Amino acid sequence: MRGAVRAGVMFDASRTEDHDGWVAAARHAVRQVNGQQVADAFVASLTTGRLDLRSALGSFVTAAYLPEHRAEPMPSLTGRCAVCGQFGSDDGGPERQDLNVMSFKRFKFGGTAVGDIRYAAFDLEQFVRAPQVIPSNDAVDLGRRIIDELRVLPRHTTAAEAASKHLRILRGNTSTRRGLLEVLGMCGILNTGRHPGFADGYVHYADRRLPPKRFVDMSYPACWWTAANGIDEGALRRHLPRLA
Repeated sequence: MRGAVRAGVMFDASRTEDHDGWVAAARHAVRQVNGQQVADAFVASLTTGRLDLRSALGSFVTAAYLPEHRAEPMPSLTGRCAVCGQFGSDDGGPERQDLNVMSFKRFKFGGTAVGDIRYAAFDLEQFVRAPQVIPSNDAVDLGRRIIDELRVLPRHTTAAEAASKHLRILRGNTSTRRGLLEVLGMCGILNTGRHPGFADGYVHYADRRLPPKRFVDMSYPACWWTAANGIDEGALRRHLPRLA
């Protein structure tokens, strides 16, 4: 375990922050990286399998436009901020976060906590400590093939179906493919129409509507995407220029 702690994979202490602390941490962390770095890490991960580096793109767009704000409780969700969706306690006060849980998500799934301010702060802080990578030609080629496959899926195909039944050219399982699509949704690359991603601005938590289903198996906004919506080519050029 000591070796894992030294490597930044495991943590021997939890982290205690209040709402404002996590917001400040996310806003600070995103200023330490740039869009090209996270885009290159995302593309490189397609062949290296470094899921921990893949998720930084989703965290980057989550935090890039995050406004400085105080907690605005949502009447319908006790303890949730209407702006960012934090915090877990009823009064927005300090709360302990097990960093090992977030680290597990980062290494295992590569971005299943998109939109979570706490995860974005942690993810980007860890990304800064990791070596910067340049994607190989094979990674760029694979990324373009993935985007091309998304362009030509049957029109009714949902993001969840794309993850479970398609994209088999991507190494991994349904969960990792789902994580990838959720990141693409956050970037606005998956065009979700009236339910936008974070490509042009921060989407308040209170405005992240979910489909009227009993079970929603993708996060906002990827949960709204179908192949009929297509790919937003402008967002692709902005956030993953090597794949455009």
